[in-house]
Amino acid sequence: MKKLIAGLVFAVGSLFGAASHAQELTDEQTTEAIAFAQNAAAYVLYHEVGHMFVSQFELPILGREEDAADNIATLMLLHAETEEKDNVLLDAAHSWFLSNNSATDDVISDAEFYDSHSLDIQRAFQIVCLMVGADPDLFAKVATDIGIDEDRQEGCAFDYQQLSGNWIRLSDAFVKQGNAGQRITVEYEPSDPEFEYAAEIFKDAQMLEVVSEEIMQTFELPQAVKFVGRSCEEPNAYFDPEASEVIMCYELTAMFLDLIVEDILENPEG
Repeated sequence: MKKLIAGLVFAVGSLFGAASHAQELTDEQTTEAIAFAQNAAAYVLYHEVGHMFVSQFELPILGREEDAADNIATLMLLHAETEEKDNVLLDAAHSWFLSNNSATDDVISDAEFYDSHSLDIQRAFQIVCLMVGADPDLFAKVATDIGIDEDRQEGCAFDYQQLSGNWIRLSDAFVKQGNAGQRITVEYEPSDPEFEYAAEIFKDAQMLEVVSEEIMQTFELPQAVKFVGRSCEEPNAYFDPEASEVIMCYELTAMFLDLIVEDILENPEG
């Protein structure tokens, strides 16, 4: 971890174009930034697994598939009922709020409304809505702090029950029985030198290995899949159904790191 911290502190200077910014980050803040970037990327991986499920199991989708993939990711993480997975969800929601706030133009273009994805701020609120719907005692304060009123929180409980029940009914059809099912392999391709630090942070989390093992132990996949870490020349992630590959771009981790470091420096008290 010390090597990663030193590399990250050096990288922050490059991200913001001034070494003084990097020097303002404490070791504790650097560790926090690394964990955030890893968690935000992990949520995106679960999102792409949602697309993989839609493709492999021919799941019925009424509405935008991107919204369905978000909901599948959120439900899978909530159903785990672990603090680690809850933190992934919290950081994922935070990442979409930060992404929304970082937009340089306050005017929303028509393209953002007809895009296949919901707006970043909508994605953030949906994650928290399902969280408070699943466990009001645990997540009511989070929902209240971001501005979801009590009436909507009650509606979130209905939304969660409906989506969770539907997901359980759908996924029951491909829950693993015995040793059946195809395997998921993992590959990390070399990174561009500019994003080598992000690739190291991404690989250090071992999320491709952890999530692939989780999927193989739980579900029977009809087709073999490869999870790939790759330099893509853009912050992105996607499922390629023809190649049967989930691609996670190192630049995406760099983007999440950029967002949280800027937020830490602007709000050092949290």
